[in-house]
Amino acid sequence: MTLFSIDRVAFTIFGKDIYWYSISLAVAVLTVLLMCCHRGKKAGYKDDIFIDLCFIILVSGVIGARILYVLNNLDSYKSNPISVLYIWEGGLAILGGFITALPCIVLYCYKKKINLWHLVDLIVPCLALAQCIGRRGNFFNQELYGPVVTDPSWQFFPFAVFIDKTQSWHMATFFYESLWNFGAFVVLSVVYFRKHDNGDVFFLYIILYAIIRIILDEIKIEGTLANQLISLGLAVIVVVLYFVKKKMYKDEKFSQMVHKKVPAFLLPDYVPQAAEADVNAEDAQKAEDGTDADKE
Repeated sequence: MTLFSIDRVAFTIFGKDIYWYSISLAVAVLTVLLMCCHRGKKAGYKDDIFIDLCFIILVSGVIGARILYVLNNLDSYKSNPISVLYIWEGGLAILGGFITALPCIVLYCYKKKINLWHLVDLIVPCLALAQCIGRRGNFFNQELYGPVVTDPSWQFFPFAVFIDKTQSWHMATFFYESLWNFGAFVVLSVVYFRKHDNGDVFFLYIILYAIIRIILDEIKIEGTLANQLISLGLAVIVVVLYFVKKKMYKDEKFSQMVHKKVPAFLLPDYVPQAAEADVNAEDAQKAEDGTDADKE
């Protein structure tokens, strides 16, 4: 360690080291859970839904994120394969988490008869804030930094960070992404609380995240072309889905065609059967009340 760095170990309990990285992730998870529960109540969701999803996303997301990170850094694990399991030491590629967590969220919404796009619109602003917090763990682990900064006038945090391993200053790209994620949280929250179509907030989140990953993976020492291509692919997919959705709302024939070919629960205008039944019952009650009033 040097004057410019911080010990990766926060404290020790019963001989077990507790890392700042793990604490950062725990705070990030707790933040997204509490915020989703708070906003979810206003949207008519029960806390149980977000507790379930927290477990589902955490398990599937961490597995996918770890797999992608390991695949991008295979040489680092050849000498000690068991270290692949040491996620508390750092090394998660969040794009891999998207790939494994999204299908699990879709399946959960299908089983629970929840509008997928309405739910993810609520979640992603909170997720952006959690990512902002989680990136602090990269500071403690001294990872995901950029090129060497040789100009002394720029050798200060948050522009640069001193790395013990190289004994030099590097661009603090993890911090840049953290700031971007905070900005994304603000923008997404504003859009969420304004009138919008189901899925719009989620699509915007993917675009914003893809932009910063494509840029920073070009700069970071550990950046990879695979991450850039995945980000670009996700951005292209959501752009296509956005325009398909817009056309569905404007073109009735196109909408009918899409509804015939795509399962209803995957569409933004999906109305869960239970909710639809409640609406029909309510309409029937209103009609009955109106009839009774006419008789009187």
